[in-house]
Amino acid sequence: MRRNYSAVFILILVFVASNIGIAQEAKLYTDPVDRYQIQLAGEWQEVSSTEATGARRLVIVFQGHSDRGELRIKKSSLADTTFEKFLKTEEESAYRYLPGYVKIKKEEPFGGGKLSGKMIEFDFKRYNNPKLARYYYVEDGKGNVWSLMFSGEPKIIKNIRPDTDVMARSFKPLE
Repeated sequence: MRRNYSAVFILILVFVASNIGIAQEAKLYTDPVDRYQIQLAGEWQEVSSTEATGARRLVIVFQGHSDRGELRIKKSSLADTTFEKFLKTEEESAYRYLPGYVKIKKEEPFGGGKLSGKMIEFDFKRYNNPKLARYYYVEDGKGNVWSLMFSGEPKIIKNIRPDTDVMARSFKPLE
């Protein structure tokens, strides 16, 4: 009798451990158009479609819904400016014109992967719903800044900080 309970316990333990491993498995996404790679952690997935105009639309979403969490990636040229001046211009031109922009909550250096830069977090509103944004700005050493722009429901974005950090650290331009 005692052995049967032990065997059942071990089977349950193996089953749970294998499911945790599956849930945590990261997917590597390579964008053939914008030429980058990123490791999609947790429940992030890529959703792409072609619009009626023929333009490709790529959205990386959390749990299948862009309202819960969304990642957009943008490449910008530094041209004749510094990284710090670029960030200041972004704040003055982009954030403040978002509906319901509140203020920058957090600004901290970011690194640990192949690229380094800065992480900026702020609140705003979309369709009168509160949202939280966490933007990672990384320099590629070739005069470009890549913006990894996470946004979504505040409680979700706050709780998945480890996922967004892993994804930002895994980001790699292919040029």
